[in-house]
Amino acid sequence: LENSNHGTLLFDEMEKAHPLIMDLFLQICDAARITLGNGKTYDLTNYYIVFTSNIGANRIPETGNIMSSTLERGIKAELLKNLRKEMIARFGAVIIFKQLGFDIQKEIARNLLDKEIERMKSRGCDLKYDELAFNYIIRNGIQEGLGVRPLRDTIYREIGNALCGVMLRGNGNPNGTVTLDRESHCLYIQSSKVN
Repeated sequence: LENSNHGTLLFDEMEKAHPLIMDLFLQICDAARITLGNGKTYDLTNYYIVFTSNIGANRIPETGNIMSSTLERGIKAELLKNLRKEMIARFGAVIIFKQLGFDIQKEIARNLLDKEIERMKSRGCDLKYDELAFNYIIRNGIQEGLGVRPLRDTIYREIGNALCGVMLRGNGNPNGTVTLDRESHCLYIQSSKVN
């Protein structure tokens, strides 16, 4: 907010906020400004304000072929039970997202794994991974209904464990391919051959 007069503010899982924070959300949505504890007031006129919520998420997996308008009415009814009407009245739109399909989760897994490999490269570890490693990450990281966090945690843990294995063997900075050891069912780094 300090250095910009436009942008996006994201408030995740708003239903978990304390009631006093809900009053703050009302101020933000109603007046398009916010005054922080330091006494500074910020103009939010040119900001997109996004609230996410899991309210009604329990209805989504059970819907099957239910019409989307019926689903939307049910979720909006849940919103009315859980949030103040004056808050809901200030929403410009309510967008309902379906659960992520397996193919989308695989894309997210690939993206997160690529980012972790790049992060390791910035630390001097020249790594890549093969499909055995990728499939292992998917099998162990995608947990239905729990979102991306378990997947991200699995990637950090498994790549970290593979790196620790190299360091414990005294090989220095690892360079090679992250792959699956079929006997131990763990990821390890297959060192690149040095010519």
